[in-house]
Amino acid sequence: MNTPKRNRALSEKTLSHARELRRNMTPAERILWKHLRAHNLAGFKFRRQHPIGDFITDFCSVESGLVIEIDGDTHAGREQQDAWRTAQIESKGYRVIRFTNEDVHQRLAGVLEEILKACAHAHPQPLPPGGGNTTWNASLYDTKHNFVYKFGEDVLDLLEIAPGMRVLDVGCGTGYLTAKLTERGAQVVGLDNSISMIDKARAAYPNVQFIAADASDFSVETPFDAIFSNAALHWVLRAEEAARCMAMALRPGGQFVIEMGGKGNVSRMFGAIRDAVRETTGAELTLPWYFPSVAEYAGLLEKYGIEVRAAWLFDRPTPLEGEDGARNWYAMFGGSLLKELSADEREKAITRAENALRPTMFKDGVWQADYRRLRIVGVKK
Repeated sequence: MNTPKRNRALSEKTLSHARELRRNMTPAERILWKHLRAHNLAGFKFRRQHPIGDFITDFCSVESGLVIEIDGDTHAGREQQDAWRTAQIESKGYRVIRFTNEDVHQRLAGVLEEILKACAHAHPQPLPPGGGNTTWNASLYDTKHNFVYKFGEDVLDLLEIAPGMRVLDVGCGTGYLTAKLTERGAQVVGLDNSISMIDKARAAYPNVQFIAADASDFSVETPFDAIFSNAALHWVLRAEEAARCMAMALRPGGQFVIEMGGKGNVSRMFGAIRDAVRETTGAELTLPWYFPSVAEYAGLLEKYGIEVRAAWLFDRPTPLEGEDGARNWYAMFGGSLLKELSADEREKAITRAENALRPTMFKDGVWQADYRRLRIVGVKK
């Protein structure tokens, strides 16, 4: 198993701050540390106030690739900052699970059981962006960005589902649409590269099969009757490899129904943050997603034997929840864009991008993202 990246050349300031935090642990941290220290939890080794990059984590098992964060009262209203922190830590190969002080004080046994399960299911370091999804905050995805799968519900109607039909949902996320397919009588397998998404999907839909795999590097023993994908394939920069894998996983005559970001998707959202980062730091951002035209993606599919029967490229202005909608969008989907920036640089860039977008994209208290979608229906020849 690949273990997460170890810290190198930590500054004396960071080390000094970590030592200070160890001396001033909160009551909840002290209670939990009593059970984690000295290999007390089933032999797993934990470190307290362990530095990872720019962050000092509450508890960390390097060998298990696990970070535990204990959120006190000061975390109320800091969901966006916590989402950024989680995304940056997970980008270094760790899984992050969070508990509140109340969790530790009132259900300590349950907290320890969850930590033990997480250690027992330790996972390898995430793949780089070219291999599909990198890191995600599954809770932020479901609470603030559930439009991703809710807009995808009408894509399901493009599938002609027969009872018992086998469907592979590529990029299933937290499993909402996978479960919807199951309700329609299909036997569905959800596939996603994000461990946190797969964990949440398995917890929410225990009777559905979910597997962690890279959309551009997977294989199946028995081809499926249909392949479905919603709002996922634009994350897969190795698009040709993904097309080949999906074609090989689909039986002759099998259905292919997908929707993804299309040419011009979020061009204004990306342009605003690109300009803001340039003005703030002088750095140049490159688009971290794959947004093809109809002709480009149709040609790629047909190269591997998927005949395109219908294709649409269309605008879909998409509301983002709340006053912080744009900021939360950058936190959820732009982690790979801003990962090289310090926390201060990131904050300045996002604020600058928000200010640039607000006159045209924030109306009546709602942000509207400039989404463009590519929808394709095909058949394996």
